[in-house]
Amino acid sequence: MSTKKVFVVEDDEDIRLLIDYILKDDLYQVQLFPDVNTLKKGLSLELPDLIVLDIMLPDGDGVEICRQLKEDAATTHIPVLLMSAHRSKREIQGNTHSDGFISKPFDINQFKAKVDEYMLAS
Repeated sequence: MSTKKVFVVEDDEDIRLLIDYILKDDLYQVQLFPDVNTLKKGLSLELPDLIVLDIMLPDGDGVEICRQLKEDAATTHIPVLLMSAHRSKREIQGNTHSDGFISKPFDINQFKAKVDEYMLAS
């Protein structure tokens, strides 16, 4: 069985590294991206099993990026979990095609459970 791959797009280095630690502890293969441009480069090389995507990024809006990913035939099947400290699930509901939402700050166990839920489904 191959290791499931998660792409994490988060501009805050501390949060990126925390998520990396949490998910590698669960034996996921994790690739970290600080912005949209590096994500696009990563997606051109390989596709993940899940994308964890911050909404507020220095070079793009995560809501719009999620919409683009879901409209692209090559990436539409990849679950996308949006993350934000500034928006609530209610505010973005209906505005995206995301598969889930994580509010920051997040509880580590709830974060792991949400990722596991989507990884087991894929």
